[in-house]
Amino acid sequence: MVPLTEDGHPVYEILNLASGKCLDREDGSLGNPVTLRTCDNNDSELRWELLPTPLSSTAFELSTWPRDDPRFTPQCVSASNFTDRNSTGLVKELCEPYDTSQLWSLG
Repeated sequence: MVPLTEDGHPVYEILNLASGKCLDREDGSLGNPVTLRTCDNNDSELRWELLPTPLSSTAFELSTWPRDDPRFTPQCVSASNFTDRNSTGLVKELCEPYDTSQLWSLG
């Protein structure tokens, strides 16, 4: 993760070390996959916010930033299924703090 500050708020670019590309929301459609594209510190569509969740003190949700952008409904990165496989796709869904498919942790 590449930490940034926007309007005094911590936001992040999520970097894939293997490809050197960043997690991108690409469009505002729910259920569509998140993609990777060239990182650009000036592009807010590549920024994500880490939201705390009531289910865990160490887990968080990855939410689109800025949350008040009228072009996008705030969305969170979600596993497309619960198979726990490396090939499980990531999609954008409405943020639900009790949805375990949207919980992430570091380490």
